[in-house]
Amino acid sequence: MQDKSHELKEDIFIEVPDENGEIHQYILTPTKRKKVPKGDWIMAFQESLLHLAKANLSGETSRVLFFLMYKLDYENWLRISQISIADELGLKKQQVNRSIKQLIEKGIIVKGPKVGNSLTYRLDPAFAFKGQDRNIKKVRKEVDHLKRIK
Repeated sequence: MQDKSHELKEDIFIEVPDENGEIHQYILTPTKRKKVPKGDWIMAFQESLLHLAKANLSGETSRVLFFLMYKLDYENWLRISQISIADELGLKKQQVNRSIKQLIEKGIIVKGPKVGNSLTYRLDPAFAFKGQDRNIKKVRKEVDHLKRIK
């Protein structure tokens, strides 16, 4: 159990002299504990958001990307049929296929191994990551390998 006796309960006004004897006044405010939201989440990187904004993705490709990020599994795996994406977003399978191709061409996702008769993909973790942060380097190496062998 944590010792909370040192935590502030209310604001405290203090005066602190500096090395010249000048008094500086401060207010110490208790920190508020943030509640961790329930449900799934991903880490997105700000620089990658700028890259995506400049990538000139079509509207339907952006929609497919957001949907894929919503469906992202741990360590950035994606396994979902293009028909499922089309049905969920109200698009034609050809539109989804074109969007997936554009995301691959831009290096945002990469093709992974085939599992049964389903294709898998991986979101490049430079854009967003789902999983334990200590695994991000490993996933980056694996995605780089998939990019080289395509």
